[in-house]
Amino acid sequence: MNAPLFRSSVSYEWGIEEVDIDSEDIGDSWECGTAADAVARFRGQPPEGCRYELVLVRNRGTDAEGLVDRQWAYVGDDGQLPKEFGGGALVPAAYHRALAKAVAALAPPPHFFY
Repeated sequence: MNAPLFRSSVSYEWGIEEVDIDSEDIGDSWECGTAADAVARFRGQPPEGCRYELVLVRNRGTDAEGLVDRQWAYVGDDGQLPKEFGGGALVPAAYHRALAKAVAALAPPPHFFY
């Protein structure tokens, strides 16, 4: 069997977006190494007129083409990830567990929306 010409890979990253409440524009964003790092950022207050959103980003690419697909899964106000990313890919169970563990480690729990 021949090896594929373009090897495909998928990676995931946690991030935080600072969103303007009126315009819904993303003003700033930060990549976080782990769910615990991302959840810990919610300990602070966002700037006035903004809210923070916690997101898991799925990147899929190939050696030849680079990034070919990016999908986002936003943590809901219940502190849970959805079952699927916005583009339909399933959110792996490991990321649901990592988020639950990170939230449980903080007292009081973070506010995911202000």
